[in-house]
Amino acid sequence: MIIGITILSLVVIGCGFVITNLLAKVEKYEEDIVLKDEYLDKLKSMVEESYKKIKDLDTLEAFESDDEVGHFFVNLKNIIMTLNTYMKNYTK
Repeated sequence: MIIGITILSLVVIGCGFVITNLLAKVEKYEEDIVLKDEYLDKLKSMVEESYKKIKDLDTLEAFESDDEVGHFFVNLKNIIMTLNTYMKNYTK
C-alpha cells in the first residue's frame, strides 16, 4: 500500500513538472503569435498604401515605358500585387 502511494505520488509530481513546462512553452508561443499578428497587420497596411500609390502612379504607364526604371517598376509592382493578394487571403 505504501509503495503504491509512493509511486502514485511520484507520478503526480512528475506530471506536475511536465504540465508546468508545457504551459510555459504554450504561453511563449502565444506571445510570439501576438507579435507576429501585429507585424502582419502593420505589413498589411503598408502593402495596401503602397498598392494604392503604385496604382495611382501607373495610370499613365509612364514608368513602364522607360527601360531601366520600367524593369524595376514592373518588378516592384509585381511584388506589391503578390503581397496584396496574400494579405487579402490572410485577413479572411
